[in-house]
Amino acid sequence: MNTEQLNLPVDTITPLHKNSSNFYKKSLLEFEITSENNSDNILFPVKNKHLVIFDFDQTIIEGESFFEMTKLLPDWSEIEAKKLFEKKGNWFLFVEEIMHILIEQKISAAQIKQELKKLKLTENFEDLLKYLFENSEKFEIHIISGTYDIFIKWILEHHGIQHYINEIHSEKAYVEDDFVRFIKPVEFIKCAVCLFCVCKAKTIKQIIKKAKVVFERWHYIGDGYNDICPALMLNDNDFLYPRKNYQLYKKLYEENYKEKISGQIISWENGNCILKNFKELFREKEEMQVKQNC
Repeated sequence: MNTEQLNLPVDTITPLHKNSSNFYKKSLLEFEITSENNSDNILFPVKNKHLVIFDFDQTIIEGESFFEMTKLLPDWSEIEAKKLFEKKGNWFLFVEEIMHILIEQKISAAQIKQELKKLKLTENFEDLLKYLFENSEKFEIHIISGTYDIFIKWILEHHGIQHYINEIHSEKAYVEDDFVRFIKPVEFIKCAVCLFCVCKAKTIKQIIKKAKVVFERWHYIGDGYNDICPALMLNDNDFLYPRKNYQLYKKLYEENYKEKISGQIISWENGNCILKNFKELFREKEEMQVKQNC
């Protein structure tokens, strides 16, 4: 079950200007990187890298981590989930109620962790992440997701790939008295596209602001409706990878959002489709460098 099945309300999307990300992606000639907490503005070494951003549910993994957890609830179904969401009228009130039900039913963090182990990695994604990690001088890897950080960490650890990721940006949860407790966001981000508290476009801006390197190119890999928001930030030099026949792909090709995307679009069915593009990009770059040196 996904968020679309809950019939979450979506306002009209106001796309970002197609060159809006130029504000964050400055040329190497004028880019100075300073420590956010450093009053002396000490410069860090400038270095070209590719920023690679992954969604999590239905992208890195097959399935939805939050709704996988709800399978532990007795007499639970998608119909029950829809009824509860309509009653609460708000995602975070809905999540809060789920948390109370889990505790009432004495469903422990250990049980949830065990249930989440059933979720498989999407085909060839371990190979993709491993390649990016092994070439960390070229890539910085981030996950931006509307699910909970503790679920992401448990799943990555189960598959032994947690060390491939530079940073996770998501909703917060913790374990107390062997129960999972969801943290209600202090700040509610008003984004007509993202719907949840994690606005993916805003999160990318924060990544860029804190970075101690220059990202010469961005790659965004996702599947869902709220992946449109960061997609609208891409420039001509960047890449968007929508999962074929999922919400993002349908939004692009069935609702003509493709025309609003400045970046290059490569649809995928497994990790090899994406990995192939990364390898080709760097093969072309290396061949170009050889020609220039001849």
